[in-house]
Amino acid sequence: MGKPALLQRASSSLHLQPLLFLAILVPLIALSIFSYTLLKNHAADEVIRNETLSFAKTVEDYENLFLHIRTIGLELLQGKKPETLNQAIPVQNILVYHKISGFVVSGGRSDLAAELFTKYYQSDDYSPEFWEMQFYGSDPFSVLPASVFNELSGNRLAVKGRYMPVVIRSSETPDDQVIVMLEMNRMLREFHDSGADPFLMIDASGLRLTGVNVGDKMQTLPFEFGARTLVTQDGLHYFSRVGDVTGIRYITTASERQIAEQMSRINAMLLTLLVLFSAISVYLAWCAAKRFHPPVKRKIPSIRRQNDPQTVQTQPDRQNGPIPPHEQELPVNLTVSSDRVKLQANDKKAHKDGIIDFVKSYMEQHYREDVTLDMLSDKLGITASYLSTYFKAKTGMNFIDYINNYRIELAKSLLCAADMRIQDVASQVGYHNINSFNRMFKKISGVTPSEFRKLHYP
Repeated sequence: MGKPALLQRASSSLHLQPLLFLAILVPLIALSIFSYTLLKNHAADEVIRNETLSFAKTVEDYENLFLHIRTIGLELLQGKKPETLNQAIPVQNILVYHKISGFVVSGGRSDLAAELFTKYYQSDDYSPEFWEMQFYGSDPFSVLPASVFNELSGNRLAVKGRYMPVVIRSSETPDDQVIVMLEMNRMLREFHDSGADPFLMIDASGLRLTGVNVGDKMQTLPFEFGARTLVTQDGLHYFSRVGDVTGIRYITTASERQIAEQMSRINAMLLTLLVLFSAISVYLAWCAAKRFHPPVKRKIPSIRRQNDPQTVQTQPDRQNGPIPPHEQELPVNLTVSSDRVKLQANDKKAHKDGIIDFVKSYMEQHYREDVTLDMLSDKLGITASYLSTYFKAKTGMNFIDYINNYRIELAKSLLCAADMRIQDVASQVGYHNINSFNRMFKKISGVTPSEFRKLHYP
């Protein structure tokens, strides 16, 4: 190929660099915009789905608690020590009520039921007679509405707490029942994402067990859920679940405003990710274009000088056949100065191969260090893959094999010194691992370093 044609091809390649950059950048940006649009359009559905999953987890926590409480109660009624009693559960107290004696055992002490439910667990909703009537109930497991319980201190009633009573009975012990007082505030803290969320519990008969942050629209539900788990009406999303253990219906709500606020947060996050990914795409496209595009711009001045009639022409060495096109694009000569390569036109040294000379010279000066193709190609301004192919074509040997052979030949000369340890020899020639040195030495020489020393210097 003539030099004018070569110059034209180099200039054309230089103009293709922006096109390569755009070819990489545009698909990445398009993918980012498509992902952002898709997620944004489904943001509302995603918010509702997350609310549904979060509420399902809350219901599961309540049902697991009630199952745990029922197990504890049955073990107590059977005269066993509850193995499942866990201090982490929100239980304020466990009361064992004996109908015949009229005593209630609690925490190692016993009190008459009338005194206990008047003095220590007084409630406007639950009288001592109410607890006595529970012995005649047909349901072995009853969750009762939450209520405020008080304790009589002198002549004053002090609020003890807001508890949800659970009564456990067994047909095998009809004269005993277990009453578990669950702490409502603690359950709300542990089972809910936010204490401000509306929450309603209704048993299978329609009796309200508790209501927290319940607005006017939840005081009397304007519809029946049936089998539905989500109903949207009057700007509110009603989420509902029925417990598998208790049959209790759990209800919460989320307003359109709450959904919109969550959507705004999601959209802001998606927009931030879009901008970030777009910036990363620009950077990656620029790096790719710079990495894979040949350093044409640096070669054009050299090619122009070669095309100038006043410039001394050099004749390539064709002893090994025609020079391939990629060799014609290389500068005439490369010299080393402070580990940097300077391109010079010098017809007196045209018969030398600047690339190979540089690689060998650098390796001979730095063979003790970690010399890599990437390092050398960066100094030469060419790609590592091109340097690897070029080096093997010129020397008939891979670069790594060449440097290993060079190091082993040096090692052989150092092994002449009988007082020099093999470990020191390995370090001197660039091997910092004695096992790697031994393996490479035997691979190249056919014997280990110690065997080599014995053979040549017995």
